[in-house]
Amino acid sequence: MILVIPVDGSESSKNAINKTMAKGLFEKAEIHLITVNPVTGDIPASPYMALNMMDQIIEINKKKALDILEEASGIIASKYPVAAAVVKEGDPAQEIIKYSSDLGADLIVMGNRGLGTFNKLLLGSVSQQVITHSKCSVLIVKEG
Repeated sequence: MILVIPVDGSESSKNAINKTMAKGLFEKAEIHLITVNPVTGDIPASPYMALNMMDQIIEINKKKALDILEEASGIIASKYPVAAAVVKEGDPAQEIIKYSSDLGADLIVMGNRGLGTFNKLLLGSVSQQVITHSKCSVLIVKEG
């Protein structure tokens, strides 16, 4: 079974890892971690920004993404091997869906931050978009 776990460093994503690991879901699975950096070099610089500010933001986000993957890998690797840990850039839901589809994933396991109804109507949550558009099954692990 190919298992994709999107992580963002939140308590919700750590909770998803810990709960599914405790239930034995990672047993005999090929585990892939993904984190998505939503800020890319494609964003036009504002005339109010220092010239190198966008470059600095991108570099900080890349480092943060690597730190998130390292932490998640550390939690899982204590019991199970991690096949891959990747950083993508762009829209989180789209990148998770594309990565999972390209892998031929059997299951995506992710946390739910619990956005309120109003925020879902305005923005749509990443988990909701993944559930709606993914070609494979999606397990949403709620906190509590």
